[in-house]
Amino acid sequence: MKTVFLKSGQRFFAVVTLLTVVPATSAQDVCKPKNVDVCEIARQITDEISATLPMQLNRNLSIHTAFASLATINLTAKLNYSRAHLEKTLTSTGTDNGKMLDTLYQSAKNAVCTHSSKPEHFINHGGNVYYIYKFSDGTTYTTIKVDSCD
Repeated sequence: MKTVFLKSGQRFFAVVTLLTVVPATSAQDVCKPKNVDVCEIARQITDEISATLPMQLNRNLSIHTAFASLATINLTAKLNYSRAHLEKTLTSTGTDNGKMLDTLYQSAKNAVCTHSSKPEHFINHGGNVYYIYKFSDGTTYTTIKVDSCD
């Protein structure tokens, strides 16, 4: 075993080199899982969406933020009612919270997985879309992940 002594500057360079090379390799693996740069597609999609925000989807739901993080698109959706209103509505209609979550998941998936769309292409090549649903007071209701269009 050979011990190598580095001067202070050399040690710093070696550490910086290791820190910058390892994450880049990991990011490349994440960005091109199927030989398509899904990180670039994520940036393109969020740039397009951001130009139209806030986006009113219906009277009770709007998208307020969109940002990309590597191969992930994050969308913040604001529900135009409170948790108490949701619980009261679910009770009065005899619907449970699980059914509401299933409905939100299907809506999110349908929005992303439109046949031959850029978001569907993004998902089919390894990207993910997260919808973060928040109540009117800003508290989080749920997060829905769309990672498949099957």
